[in-house]
Amino acid sequence: MDLISEDLNIFDSTHFINIYENHFRFKKDGIEISCLDFNTTNFVLNTDFINQCRKAVNTERKAFSLHELQGQDSVLKKYEKIDIVFKNCKFTDFTVNEQIIQDNIFIEFDINDEEVKNLQMNFMRISSSKFYGKFYINKQYNGYKEIFNIAKLIIEDSNFYDNFKLHKCKVNDIIIKDCDFERNADFFKSQFLSGEKKDNQSTGIYLHALNFKGLALFGDVHFYKKFHLRYVTIEGYIHFRNAIFNEGLDL
Repeated sequence: MDLISEDLNIFDSTHFINIYENHFRFKKDGIEISCLDFNTTNFVLNTDFINQCRKAVNTERKAFSLHELQGQDSVLKKYEKIDIVFKNCKFTDFTVNEQIIQDNIFIEFDINDEEVKNLQMNFMRISSSKFYGKFYINKQYNGYKEIFNIAKLIIEDSNFYDNFKLHKCKVNDIIIKDCDFERNADFFKSQFLSGEKKDNQSTGIYLHALNFKGLALFGDVHFYKKFHLRYVTIEGYIHFRNAIFNEGLDL
């Protein structure tokens, strides 16, 4: 059963840039959205939201009169991708459905902000989408080493053409199926407690019908239930360095 809360409203991105402008920081390579609380909405990442971010970045660059951008109708003629960084933002539900995402998406946290410790996302669903930029959740670096909690994570029927990272996430229920990872897929230090369920009982943790064309990295990952690789093609290199399998590994 999906965990999306029926009482949550779909996030309205219509005037997002104007309403929350105090939460933005523009960088040479994109935009950082910091310390926003999306807990009362189902946040939907879609092209409308991304186009607002692109437009804001374009406007900001032109305001600085960057010589190389003058006279161009679109900043995308020079910059094919921008970074969209969610920094220390709070989410309940996060959805990407039937989207084509060209830009880099980063969900990051800073250990120096006490309010972001012990955060939990109720539900994240990525379905029927294509990502041509990087997609990182909780990438580990010197500034942040806390666990990010996700109650339920579903990634299905999607293609990742650039690097994918799911770092140090504690996921109660995880389902990943029917996906292609064209480059590297990295699950460093994550904890997977359970996966598919039958009669409310976990039948194990399954990666089903996946293509790993680059590196598949499961370093320091803890699998609390039996881990199954079913109909998985590995064209590159896969490693489970220091991984823990409480109930075994089924290849």
